[in-house]
Amino acid sequence: MKYRLREGLHWCQCAGRIVFLDLLEDRYSCLSQGASAAFLALASGRGGPEEGERLRSLILRGLLLEDRAEGSLDRPVRVPPVSGDFVHEPYPRPSGQDLLRAVTCQVGWGLLVRARPLATIVAQLEGRPRHRSSDPAAIGRIERAISAFAAVSGLFPPQDRCLVRALALHAACRRNGLRPSLVFAVRMNPFRAHCWVQLGTKVLIGDFEQARLFTPIAAFR
Repeated sequence: MKYRLREGLHWCQCAGRIVFLDLLEDRYSCLSQGASAAFLALASGRGGPEEGERLRSLILRGLLLEDRAEGSLDRPVRVPPVSGDFVHEPYPRPSGQDLLRAVTCQVGWGLLVRARPLATIVAQLEGRPRHRSSDPAAIGRIERAISAFAAVSGLFPPQDRCLVRALALHAACRRNGLRPSLVFAVRMNPFRAHCWVQLGTKVLIGDFEQARLFTPIAAFR
């Protein structure tokens, strides 16, 4: 029997375990070591009926769907390994307008995250027009935005300093014609999730020293 993943489900292998990000449910989950091995067998095309039986719980939950026609488990996302932060200290000095924009933008995205499912936000993000900027000042504006976000970070609760900041800065980059990746990632023992914005191999926001400790599970541009 062939299988495919339900829409909105992303996965990666982290510390020998398979971890899922379910955008529709806005949650992470993890398979046992035995189930992880069975899932990898299916993903590599080596799985048989016994692997399907070991993943019965995923089938019953509607996460793993039987698909006689195609039966493809998408490979994990590939994101270039991070090599450093986009802006190094000392940060460029943001203007008062930069600071105000950093606050209002994060407040707006914070409200949006609380009001809409993550899957809806990501779909809207991917559906926006893409263009590349020929304006050499765009990089300077993004550097000031990063500096402003860092300056006002203490105004927001810790739970808003990851996803909301990343969404807000990602939106600012796109407005300036840049096309970075919004990266979701995980680590184990203990389990933690993280989100950052990455352009090439540089972390715009999300801290390189922290980002390099995580395994990417999904990325959106």
